[in-house]
Amino acid sequence: MSAGTASDGRNRVPRAAAFYCALVVLPCVAVLFAVPLIVNSTWFANNAFFNFVPVRDYPYEVTGMDADVVIFGDSSALAGVDPLLMQSQLGVSVVNLSPIMQSLYVLRDKPLAAYLRHNKPPRLIVIYVVPWNTGMPEGDGYTDGLIMTMRHDNAAHAIGRTLRHPVQMLNADIFLVNLILGHLRDPQTLEGHEDAWRNHGFFPYPPDRPHLSAGCILHPGLSLASDFGAWPQFLVKRYQTAQTRVALYLAPTPACQGMAKFHRVAEEIQPRPINQWQTLAPELFLSDGFDAHPERRNVPVTTQMLIDSLRPLLTVQGQP
Repeated sequence: MSAGTASDGRNRVPRAAAFYCALVVLPCVAVLFAVPLIVNSTWFANNAFFNFVPVRDYPYEVTGMDADVVIFGDSSALAGVDPLLMQSQLGVSVVNLSPIMQSLYVLRDKPLAAYLRHNKPPRLIVIYVVPWNTGMPEGDGYTDGLIMTMRHDNAAHAIGRTLRHPVQMLNADIFLVNLILGHLRDPQTLEGHEDAWRNHGFFPYPPDRPHLSAGCILHPGLSLASDFGAWPQFLVKRYQTAQTRVALYLAPTPACQGMAKFHRVAEEIQPRPINQWQTLAPELFLSDGFDAHPERRNVPVTTQMLIDSLRPLLTVQGQP
């Protein structure tokens, strides 16, 4: 073999390796930067059933609501607090700005801040969370929250998160494929934006899931955060003013085995909650692995509990 032939053979190996690497890497890069374009499209907002997109857009889109009471918490509030029922009984305007927890890990207080940029400060902000969601866990890379960040954060922040979490953003492609194949033109999605506005941000969970039963056992993944209380403390420090009070409300939970360990939160948390934390009959809640979401037909029960806790607070503030 001549020297020239041997050299050509050696050159072909790196070129072939580079070619096959490009076949793997370039599609991934394309997906990585295509995801922000897709999730910011009108198509995504109107057609993609991605974990309640319409209601999670609501805090960024609603203007001139100027509610007296703002509910901001985890998905136990999103699915368990009906603002219209509260309004009818309390005689004040109410909105529910609560996202689901995995997006809250990333978004933090951005939905609340977005609402306040386009509406007058409320008289009362209610932090509505289950006891195990009172800490501030690290979750900057949750795909769920990253997608919502791309929809509503500025471009520089969105690109920065994409570059910091490329694997998680590639995982977003799985969500998009699932949407394309299985959830296009879902009636719940098409009507979702209107429902979010009509219901002031309340979005009950689907009624076709089984409920918990007596003798249920708390999901093993739920545990007490070592920094419990950090989340409400953060919101009080940032948003409480002479005009706006920030109050903590511990959402009711099902009386499942293992729930007693969270009594420590109710007894020791600061700021003090405005209610006495209660466990209710398991049959009021959905069996979905989160042990916190009431069935739609039982939303009046959980909403009434909040109403009863807020009534004396609003009376003190001078509401007739």
